[in-house]
Amino acid sequence: MKGLREKFWHYLKKDSAIDVTLFKVLGIAGIAVSIIAGVQSIVMGLSVAAGLINFMAAFLSVLLLWYVDKTGKYVIGYIITTVTIFIGLFTLLFFEMGGIDGSIPYFFAFSMVFSFLMFRGKLLIIMETVETIYYVGVCYFAFVHPEYVTAYNSEKDMILDRVSGFVLEGLGIGLIFMAYIAQYRKQKEIAEEASNAKSRFLANMSHEIRTPINMMMGMNEMIFRETESETIREYSQNVESAGKQLLFEINQVLQFSRLNAVKEELINEPYDFSEMLNNLSAYFGKEASNKGLEFLMEVDKDVPKVLKGDMRKLLQIITNLLSNALKYTKEGCVTFRVCNRGTAGDRIALFFEVKDTGIGIEKSALKTIFSSFERADLTNNRNIEGTGLGLAIAEGLAELFGSRIDVESEYGKGSRFFFTVTQEIGDVSEVSGNEYGGGSFIAPDAKILVVDDNRMNLSVVKSLLKKTFMHVVTAENAEESYKRFKEEKPDLVLMDYMMPGTDGIAAMEHIREIDGDKHTPILVLTADVTSDKRELFMSKGFDGCLYKPIDWVELEKELSEHLPERLVTRIDSRAGAAYSKETIEEYAEMLRNYDISLTEGLKYVGGDLEQYARISGFFTDNADKGMENLDKFVETSSLQDLILLFHSLKGNARNVGATDLYHTARRLEARSRQGDMDYVSAAVKLAKLEWNRAKEGLVAFETDFGVLEKSEVTSEKQGNLAVSDILRKLLEHIERNNRTDSVKLLDELMAAETDGSTVSKLEEAKKYISEIEFEEAQKIIAGMIE
Repeated sequence: MKGLREKFWHYLKKDSAIDVTLFKVLGIAGIAVSIIAGVQSIVMGLSVAAGLINFMAAFLSVLLLWYVDKTGKYVIGYIITTVTIFIGLFTLLFFEMGGIDGSIPYFFAFSMVFSFLMFRGKLLIIMETVETIYYVGVCYFAFVHPEYVTAYNSEKDMILDRVSGFVLEGLGIGLIFMAYIAQYRKQKEIAEEASNAKSRFLANMSHEIRTPINMMMGMNEMIFRETESETIREYSQNVESAGKQLLFEINQVLQFSRLNAVKEELINEPYDFSEMLNNLSAYFGKEASNKGLEFLMEVDKDVPKVLKGDMRKLLQIITNLLSNALKYTKEGCVTFRVCNRGTAGDRIALFFEVKDTGIGIEKSALKTIFSSFERADLTNNRNIEGTGLGLAIAEGLAELFGSRIDVESEYGKGSRFFFTVTQEIGDVSEVSGNEYGGGSFIAPDAKILVVDDNRMNLSVVKSLLKKTFMHVVTAENAEESYKRFKEEKPDLVLMDYMMPGTDGIAAMEHIREIDGDKHTPILVLTADVTSDKRELFMSKGFDGCLYKPIDWVELEKELSEHLPERLVTRIDSRAGAAYSKETIEEYAEMLRNYDISLTEGLKYVGGDLEQYARISGFFTDNADKGMENLDKFVETSSLQDLILLFHSLKGNARNVGATDLYHTARRLEARSRQGDMDYVSAAVKLAKLEWNRAKEGLVAFETDFGVLEKSEVTSEKQGNLAVSDILRKLLEHIERNNRTDSVKLLDELMAAETDGSTVSKLEEAKKYISEIEFEEAQKIIAGMIE
């Protein structure tokens, strides 16, 4: 019995299509109803012929179920069922069982319900029309020709047949809808599971694909920075361009899947709208220039600097439209316009327009350009890169803002895309704390912990952070990160999210427990670019979020914002422009006498001479100690220490452009790794000679550069400024954590000062600055000013 029941349920459930399952349920229910009705007709003496017809209907139902199960031709089965059983046999039963006065009209209704559930499209309309006309015609014929109807023997038989008819009919229709609802719920669960699986797939794909891209682009960045060959630099730039294009296409697919998988929501946070527009202008201006096009941006003067809303999604709409315009424009210009269409309270309606002089769009294609994977005029545009998702994504995101993208185009002349979005007007103070001047920084006394289960990712981050002079500590899993955090007490933690075992969120929470009330900044590293993940990270307690592949500018921005201010010396990337080409050439000639290439050194600081001077200061400050350690390590044959020393010296020498010293240190590092102590001992004299020579040259440069900068004190003395004015200038440097300039001013003040107590205070302030205790130095100088 149990085996039979299991076979029965297997028979019902083996097909996933809801109409197939319903057909089986209806067929089985029809068999049962026909048998019961047949037995009832014969036993109660209502009509032997009716009983036989019911048994025939049951038999036909069995044959039909067997036929469609074996052949899979369910639609044919539905049609045969309707024609033979409902129209054919039910008509015979109608005339044998009292006509309109009997129970069969109920079954006519059942037949029409069956057709509604089984048929689709035009076939549904045809079958319902045929059945309606036929059943109405049968009833009318029975009314006009009652002689063809077999009447009941008594009123009691008629009532009994009607009652049994509507009861059986009610149970039949009830079973239909129970089966339909059960199947609907099953399909819904399957769809939800598929959606969840899709979301998991997207997250995993995002991680699995973006992680190797992160490694590739990170290592390519280091190749570009460290190579001396212009040919390799050109190759590196091509790799970067291809990598960014690949990343853009992957992000497009992920965003499209995201829009279709779940309901996206807008986030509401303040952002610097003017900075966003400047970044767009810089990026697309360069892209247009590379194609020989002109890029124009027109922005109304009364557009607010700060807005509140979902900047990322708005930026993606604009980026997709501008990318499309550049892609399909071969000559002329692309114009991006932003207009204020009116304010209401604290909200503003912004009109965005992207106009190009490209190939345009044919009228027949305008209806499909916002469809997924659709590209207009594919024959003529087959050489243009893209997936055909850009406009579909832009339209989907615009709908989230309650807007739509309109398009006007003339084939062969160009296109115009435009939309309007409403945003809140923000307050400048809401983003002023997060402003980043686009420059650089150094933080030699800062220590950060980087946690990632992928060693290549750790290598990428360490390489990217090399020029900041930060001390980078690494851990490959959560457990190791706890140990390293306790031992090293870092100033900031970069935590990968997707790690085996304990994930980044749980690891962050445990570190928070270890950290107590200190609240060390913890930033999450993730390849999952979906917006809800970022919201999740921030709600769980992370201080920031960085996406893989790691963008150096974003990494630098986040670190400079979250590291303690006292540890960061900010460098304005525009500062180098303050020095003339002649001045830089004079310094280059001076340093060339000491085998130092200023041109090579400036490459690593974006041409900023002031930053180069600061890095030079760190080199000379540590040179004597380094040479002492070199002698000690050679004397004790400590190969591991020598490897670390030469590795560090190699990087420092390259940073200041001491090319001879760099190559010597590189060679000695390799020999130390090979255990060739004889070679190392013999070559140390050359290394120290080149080290001292580089130090002498950089000290000469720093002295001369200091004289150039000395005008800050000299001009003040010449202008008969009070000491308090000079101290205020010094205080400004200290407040900006500018160690080099602060020390220079202090030295010059102490040289000119005769009062012993004042000199003592200045020396104490200098001591604090040397120890990166800017707050203590600030208190001393502020007290002196008072």
